[in-house]
Amino acid sequence: MGVVHVLAVLGPMRPWCPGGDVRNRARQGSEIEIRQLTAHLRRAGSLPLLFTSGLLCFLTTLAMAVLSIQIGTESIRHQVDARLSTSANLSAGLVGTRMLEALNVTTAFANAPGFRTALADGGQSADSFSVIRASLAQLQSAVAGSRAAVLVDPAGNLTDVQPLDPNVVGRNFSQRDWYRGVMAGHAPYVSEAYVSAYAGHPLAVGVAAPVFSDGTGRQLLAIVEVIYPMQTIQAFTDQFAASSQLTLSVVDQRGHLLAGPAAGSGVIRSVSSDPRVRAALGGRSGVGDFSSGGSRALSAYAPVPKLGWALLSQVDRGQALAGATRLQTNVMVLTGVLSLVIVAGLAMIAVNRGRRLGAERDLREQVQQGRQLLDGLPVGVFVVGADGRPTYANEMSTQILGRGLAPDADATQLAEVYRVYTAGTDDPYPADRIPVVRALAGEQVRVDDLEIAREDGRVALEVWA
Repeated sequence: MGVVHVLAVLGPMRPWCPGGDVRNRARQGSEIEIRQLTAHLRRAGSLPLLFTSGLLCFLTTLAMAVLSIQIGTESIRHQVDARLSTSANLSAGLVGTRMLEALNVTTAFANAPGFRTALADGGQSADSFSVIRASLAQLQSAVAGSRAAVLVDPAGNLTDVQPLDPNVVGRNFSQRDWYRGVMAGHAPYVSEAYVSAYAGHPLAVGVAAPVFSDGTGRQLLAIVEVIYPMQTIQAFTDQFAASSQLTLSVVDQRGHLLAGPAAGSGVIRSVSSDPRVRAALGGRSGVGDFSSGGSRALSAYAPVPKLGWALLSQVDRGQALAGATRLQTNVMVLTGVLSLVIVAGLAMIAVNRGRRLGAERDLREQVQQGRQLLDGLPVGVFVVGADGRPTYANEMSTQILGRGLAPDADATQLAEVYRVYTAGTDDPYPADRIPVVRALAGEQVRVDDLEIAREDGRVALEVWA
C-alpha cells in the first residue's frame, strides 16, 4: 500500500458550509437583480429610480411607525391591565384579611370559657351579668372601627349590647342576615350590608359567631355580633386605593356596594347587575374596558377570599393610556426625521452603488479563485467546523476517502463514517485520536498510523491537522 498525504484543515469556511447551494442560488439571484437594476438605470436614468426608492422607503418607514405605535400601545395596555389585575387581587386579599381578623376576634371572644360559663348561667347572677357585659365591651374595643357588640339568644332576641342602647334591647333580630348565616351553618359568618337599628342607624355588616356550651357545638347558648360600619370599610379601602393610585369598590355577597366612590349617603346601593360584580361573585377574576356615565375606564375585578365578596379596581382610560399617546407623538416625529434621513441617504446610495457593485464582483472572483486553488491541490483538503461536522472536501480528498462529505456526522462519528482503522489492524481508529478531533481540542497533529477502508482496498494515510 502506498502512503497518501491528506491535509485536514480546521475552522469555519463559510463559502463552502452545508447549505451553500442555497446561498449560491441567492447570490445568483442577487446578480440577476443587479444586472436588471443596472439596465433600468441605463434606460430610464437614476432620478425616477431614486424617487421610487424614496417613496418605498417612506412607506416602509410609515408602516414601521404604525406597527411600532400598535405594539407600544398594546404593551402599555398590557402593563396597565397587569397593574389593575394585581391591584385588584392584592386589595381583595387585604380586604379579606381585615374582615377575617374581625371575625377571628369575635370567634375568640365567643369561645372564651369565662364568657360561655356566664352565658350558661343565663346571666342571672350579678357576677355572670358583669362578665357578659364586660366581655361585650372588650369585644367592641378589640375590633377596631366597630360600632357595637351585640348578644342575642338562640331565638334572635337581643339581650345585651355594648355600648348600651336601651332602644334595641329585647327586640328580635332573627330576620337579619348575620343571624340566619350563623344559624344555617352553626359557624362564624360575615353578613351582607344592612341598616342597623342601633343608635344612629349606621350602614353596616354583621360579624357574628355562635356561642356553644362546650366544644361539641351541640347546645347553642347565644350569638355574638359586632356591628361593623360600612364607614370603616370605606376608610381602609380608601387607604388601599391611595397606595395603588386606583379607584377601589367593595361589594358584599348580595351585590350591595360597601365601599367606593358611589357608596354611602345613608342608602345601601345594589350593583348586582354590573357584569364585573356578577363575575367576581362567581369566583372569577378579569380585566377590561368599562363605561359608566359617559366616561370610559379600565377596570379589574376579583373575589374577596373566604367572604364571597367582590372587589373592583379601575382607572380613567385616558389617564392610564397617556403613555401610549406620548408614544404616538414621539414615533411620528421620529418618522419625519427618518424620512429626511432617507432622502439624504438615497443620494449617497446612488454615489456608492457603483463602488459596492465593483467590490462585490471582486469578492466573487476571489472566492472562485480560492475554490479553484483548493480543488487543484495535489493533497486532500478536508474541513470541519467548530462543532466537528464536515463542511468541505476538495476533489482529491473525496477520491482519497472514497466518499464525499457526510455533513450530519459529528467529530465522534468520523472514524465510523469514513471507516478509519488503526494501520495494520482491524481495530477501528479511536474516535478521540482522530486528527481533526485532537485539532479541535487545540493540538497541532501529524499522524501516519491510520488507514481508510475503501471498496478497492485499504489506503494508508498521513494526516496533518
